[in-house]
Amino acid sequence: IDGHVTEVLRFDDFIDGPHYHIPAAGDPRPFDQAALGEPLTWIVSQLRDHLPELLAEAGFVSDVDFDAVADHAEDVRKAMEACVPDGYVRVPGVGLQRSPA
Repeated sequence: IDGHVTEVLRFDDFIDGPHYHIPAAGDPRPFDQAALGEPLTWIVSQLRDHLPELLAEAGFVSDVDFDAVADHAEDVRKAMEACVPDGYVRVPGVGLQRSPA
């Protein structure tokens, strides 16, 4: 924004207490897994299907190529799945979890 790298949205796919921020500097919004499902799937769907609304809610107007973002939203999933740290696993339908001992 205005020539600076700026975090405008934030999705925290934590094991305990996943949440998100709109705008990124705003208060955390708890992620209701019972209502929204698996966090990473929801995050990808928000980027693919709702980015214009999220940016507007965050107070940002942009010339983002929303089609390009939607076309590459699954790349976010792949990157998140590829960077699971040692000792953790992604459980389908649940999300990031500690590996069983």
